[in-house]
Amino acid sequence: KPPFKISINMKFEISKQFLIKSTSQEPLVNNIMDRTLEIVLLSLGAIWLLWALFITIFILRWIRKLSYLAKDCIRFNKQYEAFTRNDYNNWSPFCMVLSGIFIFPVKVVLIVFFCVTALVLVKFFKFLFCVRSYDDERPVFRFFCTFVCKTCTRIICLLCGIITTYKKVTLNPSKYPKIKINTEIQTSPIMISNHTSWTDIFFYMSRLSPGFVSKAAVKKVPLVSTLAQFLQSIFVERENSSNREAALEKIEERVDAILSGRKLNSIMVFPEGTTTNGKCVIGFKKGAFSTKSGVKIHALRYNGRVNLALSTVKDIDAFLCALFQLYQPTDWIEVNGVIENVHGLDPEEFAEEVRRIFVEDLGFDSSRNTFRDKTKFEKMIQQSKGDFNELQQLLLN
Repeated sequence: KPPFKISINMKFEISKQFLIKSTSQEPLVNNIMDRTLEIVLLSLGAIWLLWALFITIFILRWIRKLSYLAKDCIRFNKQYEAFTRNDYNNWSPFCMVLSGIFIFPVKVVLIVFFCVTALVLVKFFKFLFCVRSYDDERPVFRFFCTFVCKTCTRIICLLCGIITTYKKVTLNPSKYPKIKINTEIQTSPIMISNHTSWTDIFFYMSRLSPGFVSKAAVKKVPLVSTLAQFLQSIFVERENSSNREAALEKIEERVDAILSGRKLNSIMVFPEGTTTNGKCVIGFKKGAFSTKSGVKIHALRYNGRVNLALSTVKDIDAFLCALFQLYQPTDWIEVNGVIENVHGLDPEEFAEEVRRIFVEDLGFDSSRNTFRDKTKFEKMIQQSKGDFNELQQLLLN
């Protein structure tokens, strides 16, 4: 036979043998792939079951650790009424466990992601626009950074289950003859609010994007410090009286700068100086009421099963309270207009008149507790170490 015919026949035979071998190997390859997929799925299922078991035990032990909140000496203590809480019996362990198993990991990852995203984008815009200081007033820089902060913090609030109902309250001027309620303007360099939880900060960042009067320690927190500086917050060392006076001077300088036309952020002040249980307001400090400016009143009231208050629990426990729940209905209350001191009241008197508004028109209870009372109350809770008889004895003494 001619050589070319032999070569053609050889190629045909080789191709035929290859097809036979590859066809015979297909079931083996498929079996290996199926087995690998089965092992992966079983491994993922085992990991998920271990996670579900771990988080269930953790949440039940955590709830048990906080069981002192169910005692009457915590719930109905008149001596420390601004810091008591009466929500423990409303907690649903079943819902918390379900949230912990399925939603909690996603919430934590997304909260960290959006905090980092806001931080990175603010730093990027600072580099892009060649900004040396966060006090820079260029509109484009502040617009983009403010948009990023508001978007990220609003998503964080949603992840915490905060669903807001907005209410605007118009005051009756005849009830407050010592102050002026100016409804012709709606903004002020100084805004005030009651203070209940760490979520207050994120909420106001998401809606109003003001600066805050913060503890000096906030400057050392990696993610929060950059955002706080961009918002032009004022930092105070509470233990140092000279630094507190310097903070008051900074607030007055900020007010003067805004009134003179500079495009700086307003300052949000929590005049109570600490967090309460969200039902009471304690005495207001005079700092926010010592300037030439009037004050704009806002208030937050959390109405969920779980109270987000920082009082009587550690910060990490308050954080978990927010993440282990699905839904936290919240009232955001704004007073129509700006409250002005036009009759020459002392800062203390002006502060007391404004506090009356929270009590008589916004639905909060009045309390004469102080920051020292809160410190004393929480110290007694820590000393008792879960011994309810000892705690009750400490409270009685």
